[in-house]
Amino acid sequence: MRAIPRLGVAGVTLAAVLALGTGSAHATRPAAPDSGCFWSIAINAKSANVAFPNGELTNYWYTKLTLPAGAKILLDGTYPQARYMSVNSYYSSPTDPALKGIPSDAVYDAQIAPNPGSTNPFLPGAKRTPDRRGRAWTLTVSGEQPPAAADRAPNTLYAGTRPAAEAQPVELLYRIYVPDKGTDLAGNGGIPRPTLVLQDGTTLTGQALCDAVGVQTAPPTPPTFTLNQYVALTHLPPNAAAGAAGSTPQSPATETPQWYRPLNSCMFQYPFFQSAGYPLPACPQTPGLTQYPTKDNAYIAAYVDRRFGPAPDGKNIIVMTGKLPTTNRTYQRNPFFRGGKQMRYWGVCTNESLLTTEVTVDDGCTYDEDIPVDSQGRYTIVASMPGDRPSNAQERCGVAWLNWGEGDGAPAPYTRPTAGMLIVRNLIPDPSFAQTAQNIPAPGLPAQVASTLGEYTPKLEYQSPAQFAQRGCKPKHPLQRQWEHVLNRWR
Repeated sequence: MRAIPRLGVAGVTLAAVLALGTGSAHATRPAAPDSGCFWSIAINAKSANVAFPNGELTNYWYTKLTLPAGAKILLDGTYPQARYMSVNSYYSSPTDPALKGIPSDAVYDAQIAPNPGSTNPFLPGAKRTPDRRGRAWTLTVSGEQPPAAADRAPNTLYAGTRPAAEAQPVELLYRIYVPDKGTDLAGNGGIPRPTLVLQDGTTLTGQALCDAVGVQTAPPTPPTFTLNQYVALTHLPPNAAAGAAGSTPQSPATETPQWYRPLNSCMFQYPFFQSAGYPLPACPQTPGLTQYPTKDNAYIAAYVDRRFGPAPDGKNIIVMTGKLPTTNRTYQRNPFFRGGKQMRYWGVCTNESLLTTEVTVDDGCTYDEDIPVDSQGRYTIVASMPGDRPSNAQERCGVAWLNWGEGDGAPAPYTRPTAGMLIVRNLIPDPSFAQTAQNIPAPGLPAQVASTLGEYTPKLEYQSPAQFAQRGCKPKHPLQRQWEHVLNRWR
C-alpha cells in the first residue's frame, strides 16, 4: 500500500489518518441473530459508534483472523430481506497506525450466485420475499490477492495482502443495509456460517475453526486524529507569505458550505487548509480510505457550523435541498426487486468530527425511502438541534429532519458545540447514471463535486428557524399519502 505523507504545521505533525464508513432508525429495534465465535456482535451507531456508522439503518459484523498459507474459508449464507448485503475485506498496516481499515476487496449481493436450487432476490425483477426454492449462497474467502477482473473466480472474495506463501492477516465485515420491516438486524438471513479448509483438505468448523485461525471479534478501532492534530488543523495561524488569513472560529466550516469527496486519508485535510486560505497539502491522488468504508459506496462530506446564519447565539439551522436519485423501495417488504433505478441507496447523516468519527445517534441519519420528494424528485432536509426544529420540518410538510448533534466531540476547552459534519453516501450507482459521487475525479474539491453531480449536488444554506417556518406547510391529504404508500410498495 502507498504511504500517506505526513505534514507539519506550526510545529505540530499532522498525521493524515482517516476515511468514511453512515438515516434515521426505525422506531422498533429488531433482534440480533446469533453470530457465534467467528463474528462480532452487530455493530451500529448504538453498539460501536466509530468510523462514521450509518446510524441504525445498517448493521455490520466484524472478524479478524490469520488465514494459514494455502487455506480458504467457505461462508455459507442466506440472502437477507434487505436493501443491500456485502462482504468486504480490509488491509491494515502492521507498522503505521494511520493505514488501517483500507478496503482490499469486496463482493456484494447481486455478484454472489445462489446455490443450486436457490434464487438471488437482489437481481432485477426478482421476488424479494422468501419462497420454497430457498435463498442460500456460498462465498469463498481466498488468501490470494485480488486478480484482474477478468481472472476472478465466481463467488470469491480475495482477502490476501501478502505473498501467497505466507499466512494472511484477514479482516472481514459482513454488512446489511436497511433490513425489511418486521425482520431482525440481519434481514432474517442469519450471519454467514464459516468452514475453514486447510491446504491439505482438512476442514474445521465452530470453535475449532476459531481457535485455529485466532479469531478476534472485538469491534475494530479505526484511526482518528489525535487532539493535537485536530487542534492544529482547526487553528491554522495566519501566514502572510502564503496569503493565508488563518482559521476562523468555525473552521473548517465556511459561510457557504462546501462539499468534498476525499479519496484517501490525506485528503481529509483539504477543507481545513482551504478554509484558512492555505495551499493544499501534497496528497496522493489514488484511493486509500481508512475507517473501514464500504467499497461499494462513494462519499461526499461538508463541515457546517450553526454560528453562520441570521439567528444569534448559534441557533441557526442548515437547509439541504437537491434532487434525489431514484432507488429501489424495500423497507415495506416490497415484493419485487425493481431494476431501472439510478442507485441502490442514498443517505445522509450528521456527525461529530474526524476526532471522534461518531454519528449523531438519535435521528442523525435519513435515507432515500424516508425522504419526502416533490413531483420532480426534489427534497428538502433540515438539520437542527431538537429545540430549534421548525414546526414545519416534518414529513407531512414534505421535509425530512436530522438531529444536528452535540458538536465536534472535542474535549474542553476545545469543544465546539455548534460544529457538525454532513456525510452523504452513494451506493452502487447504475452504470448509466453519471451524476454520482463515484465519478468525482481527484482531488475531489468542491468544483469537481458540483461539476460531476450537477442538479444532484446537495445545496446547503443556513437559515434561522423562524425564516424556515415562514415557508409554511402544505400537507398532503391523508388519502393521498395512503395511496402513495401503496404505490411505493410496488415501485
